[in-house]
Amino acid sequence: IWGGHYRVFPKSQLVEILSRPFSISGVIVFPLQYFVLVVSLLGMLILHLTLRYTKLGMAIRCVAEDIPIAKLMGIKADQIIAIVFSAGSILAAVSGVLVGMYLGLIYPGMAYPATMKAFTACILGGIGSVPGALLGGLILGVSESLVAAYLTTEYREAVVFIFLIAVLLLRPSGILGRKIARKGI
Repeated sequence: IWGGHYRVFPKSQLVEILSRPFSISGVIVFPLQYFVLVVSLLGMLILHLTLRYTKLGMAIRCVAEDIPIAKLMGIKADQIIAIVFSAGSILAAVSGVLVGMYLGLIYPGMAYPATMKAFTACILGGIGSVPGALLGGLILGVSESLVAAYLTTEYREAVVFIFLIAVLLLRPSGILGRKIARKGI
């Protein structure tokens, strides 16, 4: 409809207020960065608590483990799958808005770098572990920043692929992931 061109993210009063930097003891602080951090942490906390401590979370974990057994236990797997896809779409929309606010731009390919980093963070932390994904994202972010600061910004994106390859070769279950033994039939 709009083509593949870059579009400026609309400036709201919230974005205007959060974009004004201020100084605390000589350190320049950008409130927008903290807003993105708080919203992201809040979303992860809600997701983790939902998956861990609710009946819906138990049903989601059960369906993820084995759909036929979940159906035998009385779980409506199709509804659970629809709920998971809806929740994923909502989280992706919130993420898109946050990235659009941060960059000030919206374009069709803006999701690829973030998706690749999120995928690598999940693999690094351990698939199925929200705290692991958080830890993996923290490790990736710090590593990217250190490479950009001390080497060159050209290798910043390569760090993601290096971590992905290293984790898949050395520890496929991730940092906080656990090995699951499966019986062959």
